[in-house]
Amino acid sequence: MDESFQSSHATLIDALEAISEGFVVYGPDRALILCNSQFRNFYNYSEEDVAPGAVSKELGVLDIERGTIIIRDGQENPYIGRRENLEIGPPETFVVELSDGRTLLTHDRVTASGGIVSVQADISEQVRTQRALEEAKHQSEVANTAKSEFLASMSHELRTPLNAIIGFADFIIHRNQWKVSDDKLGEYANDILSSGEHLLSMVNSLLDISSIEAGKVTLDVVPLSIDVTVTEAVQMVAGRAKEKGLELTTHVPDDLPALYADRRAMQQILLNLMTNAIKYTNAGKISVSVVMSDIGSVIFTIADTGVGIPPDQIPNLTDPFKRVETNPHISIVEGWGLGLGITESLIGLHNGTLDINSTVGQGTDVNVTLPNRAP
Repeated sequence: MDESFQSSHATLIDALEAISEGFVVYGPDRALILCNSQFRNFYNYSEEDVAPGAVSKELGVLDIERGTIIIRDGQENPYIGRRENLEIGPPETFVVELSDGRTLLTHDRVTASGGIVSVQADISEQVRTQRALEEAKHQSEVANTAKSEFLASMSHELRTPLNAIIGFADFIIHRNQWKVSDDKLGEYANDILSSGEHLLSMVNSLLDISSIEAGKVTLDVVPLSIDVTVTEAVQMVAGRAKEKGLELTTHVPDDLPALYADRRAMQQILLNLMTNAIKYTNAGKISVSVVMSDIGSVIFTIADTGVGIPPDQIPNLTDPFKRVETNPHISIVEGWGLGLGITESLIGLHNGTLDINSTVGQGTDVNVTLPNRAP
């Protein structure tokens, strides 16, 4: 080997070491001629693994043992065979996914002598960015679809009480023309009141969820008697439970410490959950119990013997913009999935968690866990 060749060879090696891509050359017999350290690092090869004369097929076996996956034309192909089927022509491009999470883009070209030149670039960051963009796009499409469906549902739900209010008001205004009796006028007035209250309830729910999402809700955290808080909430729904013939019970130990929480938010949380339980329980009982966890958190459990919830629907119950048509349990406000969404948000403002366990036809247990710390 003359001095000029040695100098040229050293220059070539230096140049290959300076590039960020992996580079390897195989001869016609698929024996390795040379490679740079980047190629070795990509595949975690030792210097012995890639010594001149190493066979590409043997390197391929090592790649498979390290968990390397080769994707070619959308199909997964074993690395061991990918250099065996190449023909002289344009470079063939492969995507190589390494077991450590990196992704390589490799261009292989067969030389006129039948050897192979392969250049491999690390495109891990581009792949991660692309996947993140695709996921963000997917989530955006899902959110837009959910909100479109929600707005369509909302417009329908708003029209129902509005039409009732307008219709009964028209009867009252033209009562002489329609010959409406005084008794009927009283019924119409009650219907208008009921529809107005229903409409106000829906609007208030919208305002609540909007305020929470905008971060405009602040908590007035004070020490609350847990027994009094539960008793007050139960009294507000006791009449509805009695009308349906349901047994409503409470289990609150006498020695519980004060709970540091927002009074109004706690009332809304308990009312929403108990109203749901009563609404979707046709027979049996509703129970409200409170216990302290080992780490001092307060756990409220609202259990019912109602219709229950299919397991696949539970993850979507608290999404304020997603309806589950086959299960009305998600909504305090008729037709809208806002009730549990508001409840979970208020619990979250207290740094608490909401856990729902249910069996179709047997009932539902809802657990609210709140850390109990003074502000």
